Amino acid sequence: MANVRCLGHTLQNGVDDVHKLHEIADLRKKAHNLQRFFSSPKVWRAYVKFVRERYGSFLMPRKLPCASASRWWSELPLDEVLEEDELHHRDFLASYEQGEYLHLRLTKEERSLLQIYNSTLRPLEKVTSAMSAETYVTASALLPVVYALERSQEKAATESREDPEPWSGRDDRPIEAITARKERVSRLIV
Repeated sequence: MANVRCLGHTLQNGVDDVHKLHEIADLRKKAHNLQRFFSSPKVWRAYVKFVRERYGSFLMPRKLPCASASRWWSELPLDEVLEEDELHHRDFLASYEQGEYLHLRLTKEERSLLQIYNSTLRPLEKVTSAMSAETYVTASALLPVVYALERSQEKAATESREDPEPWSGRDDRPIEAITARKERVSRLIV
C-alpha cells in the first residue's frame, strides 16, 4: 500500500465540504441566530415564563448551547435542542413582541435538512471523539469506523424512507449534495 490518508483529516475534509454547501451554511447561520436570540437575558426570561404558562409550570425549557468555532461537533447539542424543542420555539416566536422575530424560526424544509444533517454527522462525531482519545490513530481503526458509518447511513436511509413527507414538494439538491459528499468521504476512507 503506497499511501494511506489520515482518517481524521479525511473526515474533517468531508465535514468541511458539507459545511460549504449553500443550504447548510444558511442553516448553520440561522441556528446560530436562534441561539443568540434566546441567549439574551430578557428573551430567556420571557421564554421561560411563556413555556411554563403554556405547557405547565413543571417544565423548565432547555437553553440553546453555544458552539465552539473550532469544533464542528460542538454544534450537535444546539441542533438537538432546536430539533426537540422546535414547537416551543415556534410558539414563542409567534407570540413574542407580536411575532416580530418570527422570521428567526426554522421552516419545515430547514427542519428536515437539520434532521438529515444531524443524522449524518452524529456518527462522525462519535468516530471523531474516539479518535481524539487516541495518541496516534492507526489503520486498525479503519474497518470499525467504516462499518459504523455504513450502519448509521443504513439506519438514516431507513428512517428517511419511513418519513417521505419532509421533502415533498422540495428541491432535492441539498440531500443529493450531502449524499454525494458522504459517498466521497466513504471512498476516501476505503
